Amino acid sequence: MTSEKPPHTALVLVSHSRPLAEAVAAMARQMSGDAVRIVCAAGAGDNGEMLGTDAIAIMAAIETLAPDAAEIVVLMDLGSALLSTDLALDMLPPETRKKVFPTGCAFVEGAVAAAALAAGGAGATEIIREAAHVLQPKRAHFGEQETAQPAIDMGIVPTEISADAVLTDPNGLHARPTAQIVTLARSFDAKVAISNTTRDIGPVPASSVLALFKLAARAGDKLKVSASGKEARQAVAAICQLISELTGDDEGGKV
Repeated sequence: MTSEKPPHTALVLVSHSRPLAEAVAAMARQMSGDAVRIVCAAGAGDNGEMLGTDAIAIMAAIETLAPDAAEIVVLMDLGSALLSTDLALDMLPPETRKKVFPTGCAFVEGAVAAAALAAGGAGATEIIREAAHVLQPKRAHFGEQETAQPAIDMGIVPTEISADAVLTDPNGLHARPTAQIVTLARSFDAKVAISNTTRDIGPVPASSVLALFKLAARAGDKLKVSASGKEARQAVAAICQLISELTGDDEGGKV
C-alpha cells in the first residue's frame, strides 16, 4: 500500500436544524470513521437552538477546517442555507475560498456518499460529480428516470488479477460495507473493478460508491474482483477477504 497521503477532503453540513445536521453527520461518520473531518454549521441563535442558518457560523466552520483540509465540500439542506452559504463564501479570504466547493446534492445521501469517497482520498471535484447523482439508485428502485446519467469513469476493465468472493453480509451491499470497499480499493496502487456474476451486473469501478450500488448485491451473491496495476494482487486479496467476512454483526442499525 502507499504510505504518505495528502490531507483528506473535509465536509461542512449547513442546515436549518442543528439536530438534523448532527444526525446526518453521525450517519456520514459511519462511512468514514475518523478519517474525514465533518463540521456542522446549523441552526440560528445561541448554540443553534433556533431554526435557521447563520453565515458567520458557516464561515467559522470553514475556517476551522481550512488549515488542515486539502479541500472542503459544503452541503446544504434548503432555502436560506444556500443564501447564507453564498454570503459566508463572499466573506472568506481568497486563499481559503479557493479550497471551498459548495454542492447542490441531496443533503442526507450526499453527505453519506461524500464521507465515504473522502475517506478513500477523493477530491472535491470527484465527490461533487458522484454526489450530484446519488439519488439514482433510489429513483431506479421506484422506476423513476433521471434526465442525466452520472458521469462515472468506467475506464479500462482490469484483467490482470481476479478472484471471486461470496457476499456474506445478510443485509447485502448497503452503504457501510460499500464505503469500506471504496476506502480499501483506493488504498492500493491498482485499478479495481467488481462484477456481480450472480446477477450478471458489472464490472463497475470499486472506487465509486454510486457504481457499487449498481451491483444490487445481496447476501449469497458471488462477486468477481479484478485489478490491474502495481498492487493488483494485494488489492484483489484484501477486497475478497473483506467481502467474505462481512457479517453485519457489528452494524447495529443498518446503514
